[in-house]
Amino acid sequence: MKGFFYSKYFLMGLAVLSFAACSDEDTPRQINPPIEPVTDEEWYAGGLLGTTFNSSASAYEDPTPAVENAGMTDKFKYGEYFFERTYTQNTKPFNGLGPLYVRNSCMSCHPGYGHGKRMERYRADDWGNGYLLVVTDHTDTYLSSLTGMPQTKATAPFKAPIDEDKINIEWLDYTDEWGNKFPDGETYSLIYPEVTIPEDAYYVPLEVNGKTVDYANVKVRLESTIGIYGTGLIDAIPDDSLKAEYIRQEKAGVSLNPSFFANGEWVKTYGNTTHPFRYTYALSRGPLQDAAGANAIWNITNVTRSNRRYHYMTQTYANTAANDPEVQNKFYEYFPDWNKTGNVKEDIINYLMNQELPVEMTDDDYVDFMIWHRGLAVPAARNLDDPDVQKGRSLFREIGCASCHRPSWKTGKDNFTDPSGFFSDGDARLPRYPDQTIWPYSDFVQHRLYMENDIRTGWCRTTPLWGRGLSAICTGAGDRLHDCRARNVIEAIMWHGNAQSDARWTIEKFRTLSKEDREAVVKFIEAIYFLSQQEAVPQSGMQTDRIVKTASCDTSSKLKLHETIEKNCFLLIGHPAFCPHHSYNTGKSKRYGVCEQSYLQFRTLYHTVGKHSPCFLTLYDKKKTLPPMDHIPAPPFFYPDIGGSICHMDRWRTRNLTTETWRENNVLHKQRRRKMHSSFQHLTGRF
Repeated sequence: MKGFFYSKYFLMGLAVLSFAACSDEDTPRQINPPIEPVTDEEWYAGGLLGTTFNSSASAYEDPTPAVENAGMTDKFKYGEYFFERTYTQNTKPFNGLGPLYVRNSCMSCHPGYGHGKRMERYRADDWGNGYLLVVTDHTDTYLSSLTGMPQTKATAPFKAPIDEDKINIEWLDYTDEWGNKFPDGETYSLIYPEVTIPEDAYYVPLEVNGKTVDYANVKVRLESTIGIYGTGLIDAIPDDSLKAEYIRQEKAGVSLNPSFFANGEWVKTYGNTTHPFRYTYALSRGPLQDAAGANAIWNITNVTRSNRRYHYMTQTYANTAANDPEVQNKFYEYFPDWNKTGNVKEDIINYLMNQELPVEMTDDDYVDFMIWHRGLAVPAARNLDDPDVQKGRSLFREIGCASCHRPSWKTGKDNFTDPSGFFSDGDARLPRYPDQTIWPYSDFVQHRLYMENDIRTGWCRTTPLWGRGLSAICTGAGDRLHDCRARNVIEAIMWHGNAQSDARWTIEKFRTLSKEDREAVVKFIEAIYFLSQQEAVPQSGMQTDRIVKTASCDTSSKLKLHETIEKNCFLLIGHPAFCPHHSYNTGKSKRYGVCEQSYLQFRTLYHTVGKHSPCFLTLYDKKKTLPPMDHIPAPPFFYPDIGGSICHMDRWRTRNLTTETWRENNVLHKQRRRKMHSSFQHLTGRF
């Protein structure tokens, strides 16, 4: 069995390293905890019921085996539509956008279902902009005249609470106490964002609980969206297990956020339940059925549903809009049915603050959405038997990284709950993950790093690391930390190094490692997310200049790939199933559609022929890490057996690669993967 898994993608991604103030042992400062050997179950990052072995550009999008076992695949796919599609005001079933909103689609914030990208500007329409504004007074209290996630978009005749065109993001250099240099002389760089919003960009008064806030005391920060795969598995961690982790850390002398836990008990739990907070950087959400996407599908778009028949709105905004002459003049034109009293001010307020608005998202659609949300799989681990990865794994533990990036948890019976009451406990309409060992690499506890221009309050939940290394190939970017300030793993690690940081002890240890050992830790954390620079450079013995021709492009003949490819060579084919949901250059490429210049701009499909059956791997090459290759784009042709279009090249260079280098397991796109695999086997033949 192990031979099957050896090439699987290891779950440790990018983001933050660990805080050393807590440990899996009784003391948070144990230097040499016992190093356990890699077990077979460690390959299954999401357990047997929650793991996908897809390591392609669609790795974050797969349903869990639990979804498939429960016969929920079709409903999962339909629920996926609500995450991916753009919402409008009137087009069913994606109607209801506005009157204010943060984004018009979930996907625009979560490119490739992952973490948002680092941006140079704040524009909600910029693809991959996962930034959410955090606007507070000088005490870190949210401005109550704005929503918790401030809206920068509005539908006519309304105006956005903040004019996003006036939001400015400036990226500044930061030098730490070590001069951004390791003892052996290797250097690194650190940057952080400063966000400014001029006073005239605010449409509403600046208030906290009805009291005016001086503009000079307003603070603005950024938080980026996080990956959403595996959230159902996190929900399945028992509440008692989370409490036990807090108790263990408290006994070890770890500083815990007193707003959540003190003296062996929860200070507060989620809503009117006994369930602890576990989601978001700020630990603002509890059970998944009333958290994360369940909340965002409503408040990001302002689309109502049966249990939320009201707008994500503040009274201050409603009053401001009602007194705006321009809004008054156009209101009845856009909302004639809301001419209830003839008093336009009153009618505007009644519309904006109404608690029984028409339902826009049906109950069936919401159930499907939650099947999808709870049903997203975690990419499996791979390369755990690589000597460098194993070395990095040991060092990760020895220097204390695993203290807060706790490797594994055990799920319970997963009789989940829903504080909103929409789902009953253990509702059979949703997938479940009982008795699974999962590997999220997080303690789900908040700690402090004391970073320059830090996160609000300074307390931040330990980010789960599973699957994060695939971010570059899945989202097009590998930025890390809550505001995407870290551009690589080293930067993410070194942002933990402030003298007051809970991770200070670990960072001091990391700094003293040799360059080889630091690289091993990084390799373990990345463990290997896509073709590295070193791997991309042709090695000795590889033939790089051999030109092959394809068969002609048409709709009738099958590509006889086996006539153009020799054993142990790979052919480059751009397939739309592996293209981003929107073109980076044109914004016109659509999922399952033909990719313009797909070979040049996007992911490519690597077809390898070896002693195993034909297999597929995607590579994101935006940074031009591959050697230059000749290419002549050819028109796409439709291949009925596959059910999609293929954009391929008339001529290109091939390189010999051993099957030992490229042994992957059918990482094809979701529902099409089995059919496509069979079709390509037929096309290529077996050698």
